[in-house]
Amino acid sequence: MTNLKLKSLAAVAVLLTSTSAFAVQLTIITDGLRSGSGTNSSKSLSGTATAAGAWAWDGAILSAAGTLNGVVGCGPGCTIVTDSTTNMVVNTTLGTTTAASYTCSEGNFLVNVGANGCLSTSLGGDFIDQSSALYNVLGDANCVNRTIGGDDSSTGNPRGLGTSSGGGCDTQDGAYKQWSTFSDGTGVNGGLLTLWNGAGPTSCITTTTKDAACAGVTKLVLQAIPVPAAVWLFGSGLGLLGLARRRIGASA
Repeated sequence: MTNLKLKSLAAVAVLLTSTSAFAVQLTIITDGLRSGSGTNSSKSLSGTATAAGAWAWDGAILSAAGTLNGVVGCGPGCTIVTDSTTNMVVNTTLGTTTAASYTCSEGNFLVNVGANGCLSTSLGGDFIDQSSALYNVLGDANCVNRTIGGDDSSTGNPRGLGTSSGGGCDTQDGAYKQWSTFSDGTGVNGGLLTLWNGAGPTSCITTTTKDAACAGVTKLVLQAIPVPAAVWLFGSGLGLLGLARRRIGASA
C-alpha cells in the first residue's frame, strides 16, 4: 500500500513537472521601440493579449492568446500608427513571426506632415491620402498588398507583421521581428523574458538613453506569472514526494 501511494504521488509530480516545464505563462510588460534618432519609447497596449498569463513560452516559441493593440504615440492625444495582431506566434528557432491576423491603422499625426506611416507614402502636393493596403491577403498575416494612388509616392516598404511571404505579397518592414532571445529569466519565479530584433548594440536594451546607434531596435518584455512558493515547490515534485514519504513513514 505504501509503495502504491508513493508511485501514485510520483506520477502526479512528474506530470506537474513536465507541464510546468513545457510552457511558462507570461504577461506582456513592454512593447518597445527606438525611433530613427534612437529615442526610446514604448507602445500603449490594449486588447485581450494584455491579460495576465495570455502569453506562453516554451524556451523557443512565444505565443499570445487574443488580440494585442500597440499604439505608437507622439505625445498626449498624438498617435502615429497602431499595430493590431491576433494570436501572434514568435518562433526564435525558425526566425519567424506569424499570427491569425495583422493590421496597421494610421494615427492622427503624420497626415499633418503629408505622410502615411502604415503605407510608407508621401501624400503629394495635394496632401490627400489616395493610397491603400490590403492586409491578411489569402488569410496570410504576413501578406500585404499596397496600392499607391493619385500623386502619392512610396517612401519605403509598407508596415507589416514580420517578413513578407513572397509571391504576390509586397516586401514589408515588420513591426514584430523580435526573433532573438536577449535574456530569459523565466526559470526564476516571476522572472522576465526579453526578445529583440538585434538591430543595434545590446546597450539599446539595457539602457533608455537616446543613441543613434539604436535606431530601429524593437523589443518585447514579458514577465512570468508569479507562482506562490508552496505551489512552486509542489509543481517541482520534490516537496510533494518528500512530504509523502515522511507521512507514510510516520504512519507505518
